[in-house]
Amino acid sequence: MLYKCVMRPFPAALVIAGALLASIGCAGAAVVINVDKSSQRMSVEVDGEPRYEFAVSTGRAGYGTPNGTYHPQRLEREWFSKEYYDSPMPYSIFFNRGYAIHGSYEIRHLGGPASHGCIRLHPSNAAKLFALVKQEGMGNTTIVVSGSNPPGRRDWNRANAAQTASSSGRSTWQETNAYRVSPMCGICGQVSRAGAADPDAVGRMNDALVHRGPDEGSVDVFGPCVLGHRRLRVLDLETGSQPAANESGDVVCVFNGELYEFRALQAELGSQGHTIPGSGDTAVIPHLYE
Repeated sequence: MLYKCVMRPFPAALVIAGALLASIGCAGAAVVINVDKSSQRMSVEVDGEPRYEFAVSTGRAGYGTPNGTYHPQRLEREWFSKEYYDSPMPYSIFFNRGYAIHGSYEIRHLGGPASHGCIRLHPSNAAKLFALVKQEGMGNTTIVVSGSNPPGRRDWNRANAAQTASSSGRSTWQETNAYRVSPMCGICGQVSRAGAADPDAVGRMNDALVHRGPDEGSVDVFGPCVLGHRRLRVLDLETGSQPAANESGDVVCVFNGELYEFRALQAELGSQGHTIPGSGDTAVIPHLYE
């Protein structure tokens, strides 16, 4: 939706004992992350006590997530897939070469296998897990992946060949629980061709979208146009607030979606003299409009 409107010495034994106690006191808690591909669920324990349980999305047919016991290899708060169109992977916990646990836009598929092999989480849950692993330490964290992968693509196609359209017009596969999660983000607005637009009306619309974007939101008036948005932060976590505007402020937008090629577009626009703030995709749009 676009609108053109903007530290005394001690006996040696005591020293050794003290060092041991200090070591024990500073050790992080043991974190165990269990991922069950069969149920598409993740359970997280800290020192043997349950902490979290999340829905996940592991590798779909032909892109199985590898079973095994791993430890995190690196943490990346913001990461973009180098293999799949610069797709955002916020709060990435890499555990086996390019495989990672990370947040994902595709939250409507959580609860079902839909990834290219990584383990997807709702971005807010990915943030909680990332913070826990960072706090307790990668060396104190164990990731256990178990369960079965979906059948190969041919087997999957054969097993689902008899799926028929339902009364809603979707296949019965699409109506499983994997697809019953609300989409992320939300936008609304009003343009008045005669008189002033109603910010209160847009505010009520925006309030109805809070479940889609719990992290932030606003209602902004631009002359005869009122824009509302609710945001679930995935890209540009610190500076990606909306609405986004061009340099002069005469083109503004709110955006719900994803631009896979935005980094290339950002570089191209920058070479043309455009100043695009932040590191997200939304800020590119007003400049593309120009």
